[in-house]
Amino acid sequence: MRFIFIALLFSISTASAQELVTINIDVGGATSELPWNNLVNSSNGSLSDMLSSNGLATGLNIAVVDAFNGTNTNGTQNADAGLNIPSTASGDSFFGNLVEFSGNIEATGAVQLSGLDIDRTYNVRLFASREATDNRQTAYTLSGLRDTTMFLQVSSNTDQFVEVVDLQPATDGTILISVTAGPENNNDFGFFYLGAIRLQYEDDIEPVDSLLYLTSPTGGEYWQPGKSPEIRWNSQGLSEVKLEYTLDDGTTWTDIVTTNALTQQYSWTVPNFPSEECRIRISSENFIDESPNLFAIAAEDSLDCHLVVLGSSTAAGTGPTALDSAWVWKFRDTLFQNDTRFRVTNLARGGFTTYNILPTGTTIPDGVNQAVDEERNVTQALSLDPQGLIINLPSNDAANNYTVEDQLSNYNEILSEVVARDIPHWICTTQPRNGLSPSQVDIQTEMRDQTFNLYGQFAIDFWNGLASDVGTVLDEFNSGDGVHLNNAGHRILLDRVLGAGVPQFLLEDKIGPNRVQRLSPFKLSVFPNPTNDVITLPEWDTTFAVKIFSRDGQLLISRVQRSREVRLPIEGYQYIEVRVDDKTYGAWVLRS
Repeated sequence: MRFIFIALLFSISTASAQELVTINIDVGGATSELPWNNLVNSSNGSLSDMLSSNGLATGLNIAVVDAFNGTNTNGTQNADAGLNIPSTASGDSFFGNLVEFSGNIEATGAVQLSGLDIDRTYNVRLFASREATDNRQTAYTLSGLRDTTMFLQVSSNTDQFVEVVDLQPATDGTILISVTAGPENNNDFGFFYLGAIRLQYEDDIEPVDSLLYLTSPTGGEYWQPGKSPEIRWNSQGLSEVKLEYTLDDGTTWTDIVTTNALTQQYSWTVPNFPSEECRIRISSENFIDESPNLFAIAAEDSLDCHLVVLGSSTAAGTGPTALDSAWVWKFRDTLFQNDTRFRVTNLARGGFTTYNILPTGTTIPDGVNQAVDEERNVTQALSLDPQGLIINLPSNDAANNYTVEDQLSNYNEILSEVVARDIPHWICTTQPRNGLSPSQVDIQTEMRDQTFNLYGQFAIDFWNGLASDVGTVLDEFNSGDGVHLNNAGHRILLDRVLGAGVPQFLLEDKIGPNRVQRLSPFKLSVFPNPTNDVITLPEWDTTFAVKIFSRDGQLLISRVQRSREVRLPIEGYQYIEVRVDDKTYGAWVLRS
């Protein structure tokens, strides 16, 4: 039974008070432990709603508005303790240069703080370090309602910083930090650096209710010893959490680790203690929560179900605000978190057409300006010994005016050995795209229809619900370039891939004899699959018997009903079996 215990069930409210808020920003490629905020992209990186030193969201943002050349990793690892800067922050920085270096001149660089209160003043402290014997003096100009320029000797710096106090933001709520070489800088390239930023201000701090609850594992997972899925949670107002596991449904508990609550996740190497009565418990102060249902640690199961994805920029992750929102990344995470036997390799690359993934050695026709990519084509995919293959090529063929006939011919070549080796494969339809000519849209829609016709249940719909009547991307799913889908669009693509039964099919046909084998004579069509809670069965005008089994074969539900709706009892994969008119239908269903 799941429980969340909160002392007194609420936090005692007190009057707000002025407190010093500190925001620490690590500028550079290495990341510092939360609640440090990590700005890692020296060209156009940005962070929104940065955390304060006590782990609370501040609503303040930072962005690179003038690109630096790159990242330096040769700063000090031994910053003075009084600076309170970890080695991960003191040891790296962004750098620029007045003289060409690595093919670039970046004579200035700048970051901008935004979301600031124009009626408040701020203290800004800057640090940078680069092990060196020459003079690499760096100039920092901070621009708010006033401009202030300061100079820091960065060479082998361990204990010096520059700081401006009581700086009021500009009228748009911003402070600009511009960086360049100082007048005493005598380095041959004029290198300059920005390594760490500390922003401080007084604010009215309202009491914050603390909370803690576990989000994974929640039950039904199948984790193999030696694999490292993540224990995940949501927390607020807490600094540390303790993680434990049980192998006997809570009779005894074993410590895993005490770790930073702000990370919201912990990569756990699953121990070699097989059990089907496992739960995770998380606790901090007066809060405690645990997995609401049991999950399994496998016994002597080294099975590996490997899926390979071929495709272009959509599969490569273009469009969403972050890679972990792209459909392939979320697909890989969803499968592995639920069942560590699943593994996904992504070979997609932006700009690909059907020609680029043809088998190695295929001759490209005259007049086609494409080349087979031997590192990301179907031959490379097959060399990885996959148990399944997904191809996602949305629109580049049509944008290059490659006909439907040419595309289908290429698919025949691509899939010839895949079919010969009896590897299950799924083909995603074309996707909507703005800016195509009418003839190119015709190629897109005809290729969509041919994909449905030729591949049937192994065609995945990446068109309907995302495209307008004229084949353009619906505004609510447009990432902004008219070509790629945003976070919401990629979420739909993920649902379509999972709904096509990819993991269920592989569970039934590829993973092997150590799992529960449940294959009913007739396939059961249910929707949505995956589901958050409830599935809908086909419309039968009679009563029918419903049974639901867990992955390990435990009977969870057995009843007779007439309603088409069935509520799934646990999260993770489960098998639903329906008996109607002397026929038995079955399907694996994922409750996510």
